[in-house]
Amino acid sequence: SNCMICNNDFDGFKYGIWSSCNNLNNIIINNNFSSHDSGSIAINLIPFINEVNTVLIKDNIFNFSYCGVALEGSMNSIIMDNVFYNSSYGIHFFGDNSSLIGNSFISHNVGAVISGDNAYIYSNNFTLNSYGLKLYGNNGSIISNNIVENGHGVFSPNPDNLCVNFNRIASNSV
Repeated sequence: SNCMICNNDFDGFKYGIWSSCNNLNNIIINNNFSSHDSGSIAINLIPFINEVNTVLIKDNIFNFSYCGVALEGSMNSIIMDNVFYNSSYGIHFFGDNSSLIGNSFISHNVGAVISGDNAYIYSNNFTLNSYGLKLYGNNGSIISNNIVENGHGVFSPNPDNLCVNFNRIASNSV
C-alpha cells in the first residue's frame, strides 16, 4: 500500500507524522512543520520488523523541532528540495541507497546525520550548523554541495570510502 501526505500545516506538534510503515512509495510533499517543543519530531518513520520503507519527502519546510526527519530502515529514499531551520537535527537517517538532493539546512546542531551505505548527497546547502553533515557508512558520494559557515563542515569516520567532488567547503571552524 502507499501513503501520501500533502499540503498540510503542522503547528505546535510533539510528533507531526509518526508511523510504522512497511510499504513502498510513501510520499510526503508540500507540508509546513513548525514546533517550538524541544523534543518534537516532525516526521518519524520506522518500518515493521524485517521490513523496509521507501519514502519521497519533497518541498517541505521544517522549523524549530528536535528533529525534522527521522527515518529508520529506509532504502532507496529521496529527500529533496526541503528547507530545515533551527532544530537539533535537520535529518537523522538510517538506511542504504538513499539520496539527499537540493535541501537547505540552516542553524542546526547537526544539519544531517546519515547512517547507511551508498548515500548520495547532491546540491544541498549546509549553513550555520554546529556540524553541517555527519556521514557514517560506506561508499557515500558528496557532490556539488555548499557547506559554509558551520562549526564542522563534514564529519565521517570512513573518509577513505567517500567520493567528494565539486563541493564548496569554506569558512567552517574545523
